[in-house]
Amino acid sequence: AASEMLTTIKNKMTVYCKHLQETISSLEKETAGDGEKAVVLAVYQEKCRNIYEDIDNDDSKVISDAALCKFLQTIAQLVLDLTFVEENSLIDQEFPPSSSLCSVRNIIETLQSVNNLADSVVQDKSIIDVLSSEIVECLYWRKGALLYMYCHTLNSQYSIDKMPSHYSQCLEDGVKFLTSMLCTRSSPNWLTNKLGTEMNKSSDPEEDDEDSLFAQGILSDTHLLALMYCGEMCYWHTQLKSLAEMFKLSKHSESNGTKITSLDKNVLQDSFEVDKNTYSDSNDSLIDSESQQSNIRETKDNSDTVVSNISAGGAVSSTDGIKNTIDIVKVGQLCLENYVKAAQGPMLIGGWKTTRAEEILQYFDNLKL
Repeated sequence: AASEMLTTIKNKMTVYCKHLQETISSLEKETAGDGEKAVVLAVYQEKCRNIYEDIDNDDSKVISDAALCKFLQTIAQLVLDLTFVEENSLIDQEFPPSSSLCSVRNIIETLQSVNNLADSVVQDKSIIDVLSSEIVECLYWRKGALLYMYCHTLNSQYSIDKMPSHYSQCLEDGVKFLTSMLCTRSSPNWLTNKLGTEMNKSSDPEEDDEDSLFAQGILSDTHLLALMYCGEMCYWHTQLKSLAEMFKLSKHSESNGTKITSLDKNVLQDSFEVDKNTYSDSNDSLIDSESQQSNIRETKDNSDTVVSNISAGGAVSSTDGIKNTIDIVKVGQLCLENYVKAAQGPMLIGGWKTTRAEEILQYFDNLKL
């Protein structure tokens, strides 16, 4: 039985590597005229071949958890490197309208395939224990940041009333990826609504700053940037929702005999109906798809505190561990408040700007008036 299990595990990993090699080969064919990219892809092709051979040639009768995790982490790092090349190509091309959605989706699915492989190979450990918290965090970050950059480009290409139908879903998934990233290695009380214990006060100001940042879920410059990205995506989503409410109001007014001509209703209707087949294969979102494929095992990790029950004053909630909803305004407000607090406090030396964050916070405050 142990021998059969080992064979199955090795087969899953080698099949994955073969598929990855095919993907790289396809990308190599598409890089005609781009010598620099071709060289990089050739290096990744060789790395993938080496990983495949290492797994295939391993004649151990029993594979240790450490060795298995090492194989999976090496594969994950290769996928992160490979998709980074594709992301850079998209950015250099300024997300071409005709193909960027498909490319974004393919990159996210490729990143998610690492989680799926780890889930299928190691079924008695959490994703963080298998891949490491750093890699899991990076996978969340890369998916969330990619969706942010894509939506940022859409904002420069379209007015808010003419956004593509998948725009809203991209924003929601981006927010969920980024909040999960912020909760991977810590459980920020402001996001998870968990009661924190009093931190021991230290006479060392630097230590106090470090404790303060950790409590906010800010472990690096990237975490601070994630707060800003998340807050801005919440802002864009709120703008779109406000426009949808105006559209609903206009229809109600017309039914009462009031003529409203300030809105292009056909355009608005297209903007508010998410084309799920275009973006996420009829699932509610990529988030729901990934949660199902992961067998909900990430609920054991800090990263899933983001989908814990926070209905009493929190920002994110879940009832079944799979589908989760987000209070977009509250998440955006909390992210930006913590961004400003850190940027003007412990991370002041980094020269982080807060003007944009403060403008959006004012917008959120005005919604309450």
